[in-house]
Amino acid sequence: MISASLGAHYSFRFVLLSIRLFWQTLIGSLLTNKPSTTASKQLENQLIKKFGGQVILTYKGRDAIQVALITHGFTKSSDVILTQAFACYAIEEGILRARAKPGYTDVGKGQLNLTVETLQQAYELYHQHPQQVRAVIVQHSLGHPAEITKIKDWCDKHQLVLIEDLAQSYGATALDGGSSSKPLGSLADTIVLSFGRDKVIDAVSGGAVIFRNSSLTPPTLDFPPTAMVLKDLTYPFFTWLIRATYSIGLGKIIHKSLTLLGLMNNPTQSPTTQATTLPNSLAQLALLQLKNLDQTRFHRQKIAIFYLKNLTNIPLHPLTRAETLDHASLLRWAATTDHPKKLLHFLKRHQVHLTDRWYRSPVDCGKLNCATNYESKSCPQAEQLADTIINLPTHPKITIAQAQKITNLIKKYFKK
Repeated sequence: MISASLGAHYSFRFVLLSIRLFWQTLIGSLLTNKPSTTASKQLENQLIKKFGGQVILTYKGRDAIQVALITHGFTKSSDVILTQAFACYAIEEGILRARAKPGYTDVGKGQLNLTVETLQQAYELYHQHPQQVRAVIVQHSLGHPAEITKIKDWCDKHQLVLIEDLAQSYGATALDGGSSSKPLGSLADTIVLSFGRDKVIDAVSGGAVIFRNSSLTPPTLDFPPTAMVLKDLTYPFFTWLIRATYSIGLGKIIHKSLTLLGLMNNPTQSPTTQATTLPNSLAQLALLQLKNLDQTRFHRQKIAIFYLKNLTNIPLHPLTRAETLDHASLLRWAATTDHPKKLLHFLKRHQVHLTDRWYRSPVDCGKLNCATNYESKSCPQAEQLADTIINLPTHPKITIAQAQKITNLIKKYFKK
């Protein structure tokens, strides 16, 4: 089975650790009301060592966005937070939870990210009484760095807080403006992370906010319900079981059954309504993923290079380009094509499951229709990108042989 997600980042060691943590969490919740924070402190220290400032760990990535905005005082409906269309609904949810207003910017033409030009257009639209732009959230889509040096200069010019979302790009470096050696996040006022499913650091769930200004006072967070944490800790085992039995037909049945039982929910649909802190068990999973980060990033680059070399002379237009390879974390390899759904359906018939493409709409909430503040046709380039994008997996379970199968099938599809 080849897929872009479904536990794709979990080694067998990770699965075994999640099982052990499940039982430790269950037994611990029955014996004491004081959860351990040892791994959480270790994770905080690693993030401080890399970025400086002060770190607040959260249960969800959207919690990190909420905490970041509340701590900066952006809590009124007139406080506009600029963020790009072609993104996950979780970003909008984090903004709305803080009671601020999301202001959507378009992406650059033929790009995955917002630009200074699209920011300026949105700024002129939203920076009107009684609305006032207060901050910019930069996403770095699929691990491809945005023009962060130019964006930082633009934010400074307009006295806006720059928040870098490194959920998809942790470990990448800046590409523009002569700052190529600087890690993403180095220019931000505040950094937000997600450790959710299929992110660069995939601990099933989790997040963090890093304030470069240590004088800020973030709120104190409670722990999430133990039942939610226990459910998270079962996910690695379930996905391993599905993958291991998919070829004999059992995996598909298990997947559908667990989905019906509510044990394999879409991660975009949050079970929480307020920000909570990261449990120690999930912090342990995040630490294990961080330990293997350099090795994983190298593997992603190798697979991306393979796609780039082998997917030529066909109606597929790469958004992952050669000049990006050394800088990006390349969560997925991206390209555009006409009628991507037909191509994905063809691949699925050959046991290559890539239909969970990021993103199918300008604001993707895990289903095709959801309540969002995004206004149709306001970001035409993001809408076109969502209609035409396909992204190929680069995760640790993708071998060169599997990448070869994917490229051969894509060539076969276009030849037909």
